[in-house]
Amino acid sequence: MKKTLCAALFAATLALFGQQKEFSFKTALENGRASFRPGDKVTFKMDVKYPDGYCFAAWNVHAYAKNVPASFAETLKLKVSGSDPQWQSIRFHQWRWLAPDNKNMQGWFGTVHWPEGDYCISATALFRRKDKPDVKTDKYVSSELVFSIEK
Repeated sequence: MKKTLCAALFAATLALFGQQKEFSFKTALENGRASFRPGDKVTFKMDVKYPDGYCFAAWNVHAYAKNVPASFAETLKLKVSGSDPQWQSIRFHQWRWLAPDNKNMQGWFGTVHWPEGDYCISATALFRRKDKPDVKTDKYVSSELVFSIEK
């Protein structure tokens, strides 16, 4: 009985980890550019992989307060969410919802009035089941965009 239970748990664990590895979201700044001026448009490529039965439904970018200049939120008059400094986030971009057959794997966001400094922006992909969309089966995968804003 104990061996059967252990074998079943092992198989379930393998299936769970196997499924998680099927989702992939990678980003790369266009032309490998690492420096922008305030007001430039930051364009990036997205490479996604997901299992059959899912689609790449949406993407978004946001910042963790610790990964942007200290004056970022105040300068742009944005709200900082969260009480733990490690996880305080700043939303500056709306979710971009995609058509089910979307082939455009390029994202962008503007930098008007962004202060000078180093940035690590989090890009997030939302993968959703095609046949039965449900927040319980949604899968979020993140990637980072690292660059500087210089005048």
